[in-house]
Amino acid sequence: MRIKVLAMAMANLLVLSCQQEEFNVPVTDCFIDYGVRLVEITDGTHIVETSANTRSNVEGRELALQFPSESVYQAFLEQLKTMSHQERIELTDSLGIKSLQEIAKIADVELDSIGAEASSESDFRSKYNVYVEKYDGVLMANPYDALDLSLYVPDGENLSTYVINENKKVVIGNDIQEIKLLNDLSQKDKSLFLAATATAQDKTDFMGGQVETEHGKKTTYSVQLMQNICLNVHVGFQKKMWYGWKRDGARDAYYFLNVTSPFQYTYWLTPVGEGAPSIQQNIPRPDMYFFTCPGSVDYNSGYFLNNCRYVQGSLYVWTDQTAETDSVFCMAVKDNIYKRQKMRRCDRNKAYKLDFNLDYLY
Repeated sequence: MRIKVLAMAMANLLVLSCQQEEFNVPVTDCFIDYGVRLVEITDGTHIVETSANTRSNVEGRELALQFPSESVYQAFLEQLKTMSHQERIELTDSLGIKSLQEIAKIADVELDSIGAEASSESDFRSKYNVYVEKYDGVLMANPYDALDLSLYVPDGENLSTYVINENKKVVIGNDIQEIKLLNDLSQKDKSLFLAATATAQDKTDFMGGQVETEHGKKTTYSVQLMQNICLNVHVGFQKKMWYGWKRDGARDAYYFLNVTSPFQYTYWLTPVGEGAPSIQQNIPRPDMYFFTCPGSVDYNSGYFLNNCRYVQGSLYVWTDQTAETDSVFCMAVKDNIYKRQKMRRCDRNKAYKLDFNLDYLY
């Protein structure tokens, strides 16, 4: 990738920062070329520039991303904040790195294959043990629930996990740095299987719940008030396997968000162009948010207004198993497209409901 003048990149970042302050929301209508390069680390100390086009022959090679300076590295991480989970993965993949977050996605698909191929519980256990050993030191098992079979990115909310691969290294200037990650799951990964204990009377920025059905399906849901003043809605799915649970990527997610405090609803418009990040768009309160087979949803659905320090309201959640079979027309955000469209009817009396009162703790 070509290297632009650092001053120009930082000037662009300043413009973005000013726009964020003016509109009180992230502005992501342009992406900065930071001069990031793919390099190979040899003998633990030497840095050799390489090309993303040669990644097919990476076995035994120690690859990393190189940033011109610490300030550019931090600016790059700030830019990742404005992007969705999938956009972050696609961006760093295009730069030549199969990040820890991408490795976790690959491992999840592999676990599905093991479950499909296993002929018995003992056969599954044998294959699963090999699987866990393969990702030892790269991904982590759930330390809180022995029945959770999925593997997770340690410290998964750390944005550097989208930048580093299994060697956990990044190059700043000519300095090779190893990123230290917490040996724990992110809060969002915990919410896949742990129901939050907070009540509407507690001072907290996170609340959630979970429901397990008799069909071997589990749904978790939560709301979290983020540092960038956005309200993030999480919906996660798991399914029962031979002797435990794993993420379920074959479920549809529906939710309705009703915030009673001063609040601006949003959705994230995906612009045309490879590598272009989503753009946050202000909208009236939608009748529904919908996501096709996401495995899990983490969606910034709006932000608080008037320097308010809290957000209160209710979240209603449905799945493809709980939505009605008949359809209605409504204003919906459907897979990041906002318009009047036909949706399966969702009865609020049958929803998984979460009443919340969140405080801005930052």
